[in-house]
Amino acid sequence: ITVMTKTNSDIISYYHTFESRMGYQHVLNGVKHFGYYAADNDSITLSEATLNMMEQVAIRLNLPQGSKVLDAGCGEGATAFYVAKTRKYLMSGIDILDFNIDRATKKAKELKIPADFLLASYDNLPFKDKSFDGVYTLETLVHAENANLVLKEFYRVLKSGGRLVLFEYSIPKIEDLDKRQRHIFKIIADGSVMRSFLSFNYGVLPNKIKKAGFILESSEDLTERMIPSLKRFYRLGLIPYQIFRILGLRKKFVNTTSGVELYRYRDVFRYNAYIAHKP
Repeated sequence: ITVMTKTNSDIISYYHTFESRMGYQHVLNGVKHFGYYAADNDSITLSEATLNMMEQVAIRLNLPQGSKVLDAGCGEGATAFYVAKTRKYLMSGIDILDFNIDRATKKAKELKIPADFLLASYDNLPFKDKSFDGVYTLETLVHAENANLVLKEFYRVLKSGGRLVLFEYSIPKIEDLDKRQRHIFKIIADGSVMRSFLSFNYGVLPNKIKKAGFILESSEDLTERMIPSLKRFYRLGLIPYQIFRILGLRKKFVNTTSGVELYRYRDVFRYNAYIAHKP
């Protein structure tokens, strides 16, 4: 079950671009999120750092074994597999990319992990009310055209007491950015089809979470813990980015643009973890 909107179609096209396919498969090994680095320890590999970020998700879910958990925007299932193995959760995942679902389903069988993966949009979840003990997103809610609607869906499918964990970005209000920052952030938002990126200003998502009916437990700024990921992407992409910039191809190679420019603007770009529960 999936609802094919223009937004979904654009997101699918973005993930099918040459740069996205090469970068996510050959640089990040199929993972589509930043890494987490403990204080004063940025020498670990990118793979170790992405596993650390998965552990941060699991820590914040903080649910008993056997809990039913939804990975909303699951990608190829890496985070779902990690929390299933380390926490013994019963996992479900949804994604709008068919190749993600195919790979996740195949991997679940290979690993013999009881996880279900469905082709679906998280603004119209194919689950009954009160189906899950936990729901999380890992850098995916930013793609939503209507985050309020998505949060209402999360509220609907969570049981009373169910936990919501969101790892998402935030930036200042547009009027608080200089001209170049506004231009660059718009290129990043448009090119990577992050529909909510420009509106996820400081403090906005916590308010949306509460408006959807959740009790907000905490809002954490984890920017310093993920900056080493950006630094690595900056170093990797700086030279090709100069070429793309001269040729006017920054939007076409938006992942390279993001890696370089978000690191440059690391003082205004934030990476957040939000924990809430349904009363």
